[in-house]
Amino acid sequence: MTATHAEPVELQVLGPIRVTRGRGDATRSLVTQPRRLAVLAYLAVARPRGLHSRDTLIALLWSESDHASGRHALRNALHGARQALGESAIATAGDNLVGLDEERVRCDAIALESAVQGRDWRRALDLYQGEFLQGFHVSEAAEFERWLEAERRRLHSLVSDAAAALVEERRAADDHAGALAAAQRGLELSPDSEAAMRRVLELSRAAGDRAAVLRTYDDFTRRMRADLDVEPSAETQRLARTLRQAAGDSTIELRMPVARSEPPSRAAPSSDPTPVRIPSDPHALRRSKRGRTATIVAGIALAAAAILSGHRTTAEERPRPRLDAARAEEQRRAAVALGAELPVRWRVDTVLLDRYLRAEANLRLQRIPEARESLRVLTVEAPRYAPAWSGLSHAISLSGFVDIPPRDASTISRATALRAQALDSALVENQYALIAYEMFMNWDLPTTRRRLDSAFARYPNDAELSNILAAWHRWNGRLDDAVAMKQRALSMDPTSVFYAEQVAWNLYLSHRCAEAAERYRTLALGYDAAASAYFALYRARRCMGRNEDAIDALERSLRLNRNPDSALFVTARTPMEREKARRALFRKWLDRQELARRQRWLPANDIALNFAQLGEADSTMAWLDSMYTEHSWGLHTAPFDPAFDFLRGDPRFVKFVQSLPWHPSLTFVTSRAPHR
Repeated sequence: MTATHAEPVELQVLGPIRVTRGRGDATRSLVTQPRRLAVLAYLAVARPRGLHSRDTLIALLWSESDHASGRHALRNALHGARQALGESAIATAGDNLVGLDEERVRCDAIALESAVQGRDWRRALDLYQGEFLQGFHVSEAAEFERWLEAERRRLHSLVSDAAAALVEERRAADDHAGALAAAQRGLELSPDSEAAMRRVLELSRAAGDRAAVLRTYDDFTRRMRADLDVEPSAETQRLARTLRQAAGDSTIELRMPVARSEPPSRAAPSSDPTPVRIPSDPHALRRSKRGRTATIVAGIALAAAAILSGHRTTAEERPRPRLDAARAEEQRRAAVALGAELPVRWRVDTVLLDRYLRAEANLRLQRIPEARESLRVLTVEAPRYAPAWSGLSHAISLSGFVDIPPRDASTISRATALRAQALDSALVENQYALIAYEMFMNWDLPTTRRRLDSAFARYPNDAELSNILAAWHRWNGRLDDAVAMKQRALSMDPTSVFYAEQVAWNLYLSHRCAEAAERYRTLALGYDAAASAYFALYRARRCMGRNEDAIDALERSLRLNRNPDSALFVTARTPMEREKARRALFRKWLDRQELARRQRWLPANDIALNFAQLGEADSTMAWLDSMYTEHSWGLHTAPFDPAFDFLRGDPRFVKFVQSLPWHPSLTFVTSRAPHR
């Protein structure tokens, strides 16, 4: 018999997880089995709020099992939760959706979010009793662990911002002691945040234990030197000197040696007193409480090497006469332009300069893993060469689209950009990763726009900044503006294949599919082996409802790519046979992706799109949810992509789009649904 209870359940997830009845008995958790706890935590905290797909839960917690075994395990977990919490605690809808009854199950993380939304900063700080699911781990559940890390960062960021807001609130009310207490709480939450350290220094000039604050500052400085090989900013150092003088402390601060103005030779030994270290356990870096972001930088070398060890040259990368000739010219021009923009001190060593420019040109040609590895090696061999760190930050940032989980790519690229900025703040590429972090990791469009405006003020003719601004416009639903900015980027580099493809892609996302198809057709005809252009042409023609012509483009793409799957179309003659072959192709790709994702990360975006090609609504929605969970960098295109037009009348898709934190405005005219 399932238990029934009138008293609500308290789900405490900030700090060690605990499930209790009411507020009286906090000594014994009603649920202790890890996967049952994981299911409860996900259903309570995951966004969008409400009911969630069983397929999503299975993918998170039982990805190693086949689908039938996963559903059976989830059923058992939900049955155990009902036994412990009461039947009414678990809500369901149909056969596939499950959630928690918010009236029956209260969660402290949700209460914290409500406090922040209500600007009750003090209550938010009181509710945060530790990081989300502190010390919690589920074995053999890599997808859940990724979601867990993202939520830890999100909730920590939320409460850190609450501490900063409370400082300003108390300062405005002339409550100096309250402001200082809030600043100290903020520093306690983020001991490696220079902004938090600066707030404490500023407020301690008038009151507080100055000696204790200075000891904290000295510890902070030592960590920055050890972990990032940088000093605090000049403003922070000035505040510390002022506080020392007020405290009567004449201690002389230890300073790091000043880096020489010219970059080191490739063959010369490094004079860096704290060289880049390659740790034996890169996963321990993410678990570290001290200098978490900073120490991740030291793991870039190992992480990138591990990722690239599985990389194989595909047919698409083999020589193609006409296309490679155009791209070789593009590479040469990109290298010349980049070299001309660098400050003189980074052009002194021509060997380093040549290696950097070759990697950068590959990066602009979307050869991301190859460029990333070249730049990684360069940073190891020349750790003071700022352009290499700057380029590496951009390469890792772009890897979130390709072969590194987006949250990892965002965190590592930001740390790398900060390292580059400490060496030379004038390099524009530093800005790419920092802007991408705000947009793709934090989903903070106002801050993203401020950073873009600031960067444009310094670099008004930078094509990549125009490219990023186009994405910002699309996130806001300003699709015509996005196309215009892509065209602006192309106008700055009119022979660029990449920017030409970007213009066509944004026309497609704007549902201007006939224009997109014409541009893709021009690109495809312009190069003898433009397989990617033919595949994009397939999608554009599907958007137009021209299914037969779309399959022609798809088949051409496979043949040009020397893909053996083109054999599926050899005997297909009639429209029905060709449609059957098309569906068999995407089913085959999905089978491979399902197997591969058990071994390594693959973008959820690609899987969602392949399910959409089959018109399978439930599976497509499950992977759209996964895109949300993993902060997929393709998430911002999902509301607009014509591939999802067949879902536009589905209440689940409507809710999915409405729940996106940036609230995209869908102003285009929806194309007809694809043929199924």
